Amino acid sequence: MTKEEKNIRERVQKQIANRSQTTQVLVDLLHFGGAMSMKYLQPSRSIVQLMCDQERADYRTQLTRERQALARLIRKQFVEIRQDGHALTAQLTDSGHFAVLRHAIMETDRLLSDGKCCIVAYDIPIQLNSQRDTLRRFLKEVGFQQLQQSIWYTHKDIVEDLEVLIEKKFHKLKITVSVMKIL
Repeated sequence: MTKEEKNIRERVQKQIANRSQTTQVLVDLLHFGGAMSMKYLQPSRSIVQLMCDQERADYRTQLTRERQALARLIRKQFVEIRQDGHALTAQLTDSGHFAVLRHAIMETDRLLSDGKCCIVAYDIPIQLNSQRDTLRRFLKEVGFQQLQQSIWYTHKDIVEDLEVLIEKKFHKLKITVSVMKIL
């Protein structure tokens, strides 16, 4: 095997290793500011011929997984895809931003120091019952506990993600997020 063939094989293996699954695709999109370009280029026949049977099978399996992950994200309306030649541009929708942030908040295991709590307080008019119910349901799902009727708290260190989520999903409502110690 020549040096060029080895370089090609290494490059293909790196591409295979860097492919992502559904959650990782969402997280990647968020880190790219909600949009990123992806190219699904069919490797040339010479590159495919250089691959051993296992590498070819791994490449095809990984490519299929990534396409399935994108299809799931499109079906859930978390991502919009635009095609320009062979390049695909994937962009997070508002629902996609919400899903990524919700996942990050639910999965965090970092706690605030010195017994402090993340407090969410809101004053939502009665005309917006459905949005208030959505907010309450979300707070319960991510592990908040109710302190009073419209005041919820958690010991998780999620203030930054929560502020971004509230700005994206509940930006028209009066919601305050703060860190304090409950006595």
